[in-house]
Amino acid sequence: NEMFLDILKLGIKDIFKYKREFLILELVIMIITLISISSFGSMISAFESEKFETYYSAVPISYDQKEKDSIINRLDSIFKKGGYTYFYSNYVNTKFDVEVLVLVGKYEDRSENNIIWCVHKEDLRKLKNSSLGKIEIINSRKINEKKMELIGMENLLKDKSVQLIKFEGEEFKNLVNYQIADIELIALSKDAKLVDGIDNNDVHKEFEKAFENTFLHLQKDKFSNIEEISFVKRFMSVYIIVSIMVVALGIVIVTKHIYAKLHREYIIHLICGATKLNIFIRNSIFLMFLIGINFLFMGYLNAFHIDALFIINIFISLVFIIIFELITLRILIKEDLSIKLEGE
Repeated sequence: NEMFLDILKLGIKDIFKYKREFLILELVIMIITLISISSFGSMISAFESEKFETYYSAVPISYDQKEKDSIINRLDSIFKKGGYTYFYSNYVNTKFDVEVLVLVGKYEDRSENNIIWCVHKEDLRKLKNSSLGKIEIINSRKINEKKMELIGMENLLKDKSVQLIKFEGEEFKNLVNYQIADIELIALSKDAKLVDGIDNNDVHKEFEKAFENTFLHLQKDKFSNIEEISFVKRFMSVYIIVSIMVVALGIVIVTKHIYAKLHREYIIHLICGATKLNIFIRNSIFLMFLIGINFLFMGYLNAFHIDALFIINIFISLVFIIIFELITLRILIKEDLSIKLEGE
């Protein structure tokens, strides 16, 4: 324990003794970390924005609307499996004298509720004591933002003038009870975003089948940005690799510089009974302060949020530690510290 404390003191002493080298290396690491975090963040966004989407639009081709309720019931079932859409209900707006945006799909985490409403806060009082039954205000943090992004409604989560609600009453828990007009049916079909999953990999097929032999013809358009995103990912990957190589080179130069200045001192330590392991630990203390300060600074810039950037910060710190320790090990193994002090 006493030996470890001596090594710790020597490691801290090295920081102050070579503060110029420490600050230069700290600055280089901070700059590269900032750039790398930004690059990794861009790569994550690129992966998330990689799309192969199908867009639909329903076009009336007949005045015979006897299949309308059948279409709505089928869509209701499909949206419960893996679909998301929205529409403004004229029937609900007239019935309650409020403007209601109906969000269809399981947007709320850990909930089987398939329909929620978005209403202006001042209109909430009009909905109390209605056929909706007990109304529950949904905390926006319980709403899956990724699902809201699918339909382009993520801004609702930050809008202080509106409120997301759900209700106990059964009347408006099924689409067929909304007395959906043709224009509303066309709108919710056009804005639909379908997500295939493990248990519902035929959602797109079911959606298309729901309109077969009906008064609405479903047009389908496909969009892909995979090639563009792949280019961005390749560019970011090369950039990150080059950045890591630059840091490694900087660490090699500074480490060798410090090592050259401490060479005589290391030999004295060995003569006094120290080992190469003691010298390795001493250098590691220098490193831990270097990486620790950088890690805390990056955490401070991110307000210490535990998110993807926090994980990236941990990963980059580990990469720096591995690079630095490998360089130190290589120098200690390669160099012969067993020489005499003669001529030193």
